[in-house]
Amino acid sequence: MPKIGVDKAEYGKYGEDNKVSEIKRLKGLRKAKLDVSQEIENFYADDGVYEILDGGISDLGLEFELADILTEAKSDLLGAPIEDGMEIYNQDIQSPYVAVSFRTKMSNGKYVYFGLARGKFSIPSLDAQTKEDKISPQTDSISGKFAARDDKLMMVIAREDSPSFDLNKFYDRVYGTLPDPIEVTSVSVNPKTTIKTQGTAGEQQFTSLVIPVDAADKEVTFSVAPKPTGLAISTDGKLTWTNAVAVGDYTVTATTKGAKVGMATLTLKTPQ
Repeated sequence: MPKIGVDKAEYGKYGEDNKVSEIKRLKGLRKAKLDVSQEIENFYADDGVYEILDGGISDLGLEFELADILTEAKSDLLGAPIEDGMEIYNQDIQSPYVAVSFRTKMSNGKYVYFGLARGKFSIPSLDAQTKEDKISPQTDSISGKFAARDDKLMMVIAREDSPSFDLNKFYDRVYGTLPDPIEVTSVSVNPKTTIKTQGTAGEQQFTSLVIPVDAADKEVTFSVAPKPTGLAISTDGKLTWTNAVAVGDYTVTATTKGAKVGMATLTLKTPQ
């Protein structure tokens, strides 16, 4: 199935105990290029191919193109200490071992997750150019090599459209831990404004949009105020009213578990 996007680059740094304790986001991913090297050779005998020898995956190469690589990420991925806001690169610098993951989006809207178990990134080069009349954005790139972990794991690929897909199991297999839940930052309600004529019973379906779309808990609770007799809203946002509900403005509110609030308005106007 065609791939139509790539995002959610993440990494976890191995500690002295050879475990990942925290998964961090590498923001601004534009491209991801994964190269797989597998040792397969023909073995010839009796004037032909007698057997195909397979040495398995020898190494993995990964390159990320990003809008920008922030100082904190460089420190984590390259081992450069930060002093007075500066990244310090000494001659004996050693990149730490990390696990990495990212995902691509398929044309059916589902994702394919890629995880690389253990490797190192190298210090990127710089290719800058002067500003010209036409805007030409300049991006950052970082590349790394990945090999087998102690348990021989090198790579994990998980398709969201698989019946047995479990994202937590993917993270556990790649990192040995789970990422912190992504918190809801905002919620909106649509349509924002609905105008109907008073004296006629009716209904209006309201929907909520929670940001970010991959927030851990996107559940919302709908309410309406004021709430006279004959006006009610369901758990999925359907507002209904009878012909007895008075002229006025009624506010529909969607509230997340983290107390983020989005609002919309129903106006019942005076009949002509």
